[in-house]
Amino acid sequence: IHSYTYPKAKAGRSIERGEGDKWHLSTDPRGGTPGEENSEGTPDKPDKPEKPKASPGDVLINEVMADPRGLTKLPATEYVELHNTTDHEIDLEGWTFVYDKTSIPLPDAELPAGGYAVLYKAGREISVADGAAEVALKRFPANMINAGKPLALKDPSGTVIHSYTYPKARAGRSIERGEGDKWHLSSDPRGGTPGEENSEGAPDKPDEPDEPDEPNRPNEPDATEQVEPREIILNEILFDPQPRGSEYIELYNRSDRTLSTHGLAIALRKSDGHLGTRHSLTSLATTLAPGDYLVLTSDPNGVTSLIRTPALDVIRRFKLPALNNQGATIVLLRTADSTVVDEVTYSAKWHSSAVKIRRGVALERISPDGSSQEAANWTSASSETGYGTPGYKNSQSGTSSQIEEGATISEPEYNASTRDYLIRYRMDKPDYRCQMAVYSSNGQKVAVIANNQLLTPEGEIRWDGAGLTPGVYVFYVELYHPDGSSQHIRKPLLVH
Repeated sequence: IHSYTYPKAKAGRSIERGEGDKWHLSTDPRGGTPGEENSEGTPDKPDKPEKPKASPGDVLINEVMADPRGLTKLPATEYVELHNTTDHEIDLEGWTFVYDKTSIPLPDAELPAGGYAVLYKAGREISVADGAAEVALKRFPANMINAGKPLALKDPSGTVIHSYTYPKARAGRSIERGEGDKWHLSSDPRGGTPGEENSEGAPDKPDEPDEPDEPNRPNEPDATEQVEPREIILNEILFDPQPRGSEYIELYNRSDRTLSTHGLAIALRKSDGHLGTRHSLTSLATTLAPGDYLVLTSDPNGVTSLIRTPALDVIRRFKLPALNNQGATIVLLRTADSTVVDEVTYSAKWHSSAVKIRRGVALERISPDGSSQEAANWTSASSETGYGTPGYKNSQSGTSSQIEEGATISEPEYNASTRDYLIRYRMDKPDYRCQMAVYSSNGQKVAVIANNQLLTPEGEIRWDGAGLTPGVYVFYVELYHPDGSSQHIRKPLLVH
């Protein structure tokens, strides 16, 4: 009888049929005229975007800090600065930043007219000029290759707005775009100008090092920059993966320095005390900022296909020695002098006694400051994270500042917007298991929220409350620990 294909809508305004079957946006102050005669409206085009479409050159890659080592007046954080050359604000939502072959979607961020936005790794410290936009990206490279990589910026349609291949970086100095699209090393005494007009800079060649170096390899670290014992530690080990899964070892930089993996190696210690084959990390050409993680595995897909992780960019393909399912001694060492940086003699017995099926469950270090060789400082990864946390904070990690006397669990808190219940908890030590259920007023169990679930030291559990009629119930929790301690919690619960 009738058909109509409506065009792209505009928020808060309906599309109405007018004279001669011509359509227009509603001009009614309410935004529409449901159930009554349509407004007269102006026959504009509702599918015409409100904001002008960007053209190549409207936004420029304007500055690159690829090697922040040695910075003191700015945070030692890699960043890429964008510059809006137009006289209007540009919404970066739907845009894509491309690093080498990795496409990184940009969030909803406003790039001011004539202003700047600074892209950087989420979780890192950044300092930008007033008025500039800070754009934290989870997938921003944790370690930009110092030897140079191609960069590009694409609008939502996939059109390349600007591209630039930065040359070999110099430690502590950014590369800035100057007049006529000529690039120079920053002459600003801070080492860079994130979020503000670039320095004048000397038009030297930032890709020519002071001394010849091998291409596509980081500069040799100075002797004063060598990794000292326990600055980088073995932090998580998956030695018995699921079928089609892959073993992995996670490293963590617990120091306050940015450190290179150049000159480091992984080896297994034999029963006679000697080291087996040394697997060099130098080829990874990676630096770790304070608090950074690096995951080594022979098959990254064998990790990411079975364990969800937000840190895909720090999972690197690397030939690991085969890890014994019962136990072995892993050594991280300096190749130049065989100094041991960290060493762990892990055992399958270090898993939580509550974990009955250990295949596919990683061992996590509880405290980065605790002993590497102490079994009490290691335990099984939580089921809440998929039994592993490759590339990000361990599920069972905890510090003395987080620990309170006794375990606490809140009563389920109803969230009207999501129509579910949030239960927050904090444990006084790792390895707790939990039974969590709901009972009716006559003592009948009517819902199970958690069944023998391994808890992290602090976290939350969501429950949908499905199947229960509104009313008052009893929320009951039983906590038990491998050391024999237990705790019972009973609270009233109002189901909406």
